[in-house]
Amino acid sequence: MRVADYTQDPVLAELIRMVGSGRVEQHSAQAAIWTRTDNMSWQDLANESTRSIGGGRDYFFKPANLMVAQNIFVAAEARVREAAEKGETSEPAEVVIPRVR
Repeated sequence: MRVADYTQDPVLAELIRMVGSGRVEQHSAQAAIWTRTDNMSWQDLANESTRSIGGGRDYFFKPANLMVAQNIFVAAEARVREAAEKGETSEPAEVVIPRVR
């Protein structure tokens, strides 16, 4: 599946390509993507948790994950902006999203 078949959002498309490249840490990239797809603030992401067996909380993201996620997000926005300034298309033809069954 091509990224363009999944989303028309250029920043989300760039985030997906960054994950697909294997160059970004996936847990942090997930946080960056959730800010875009689920309108979650960084604080919302910091508070996302589940109850542990012992009754405590297990947080989805550590502070370090969220710091990296913010950097990933800013980098994606910058790449999209730079591509637009150069008049480039946002998606190379060879980039695809593997289907998960």
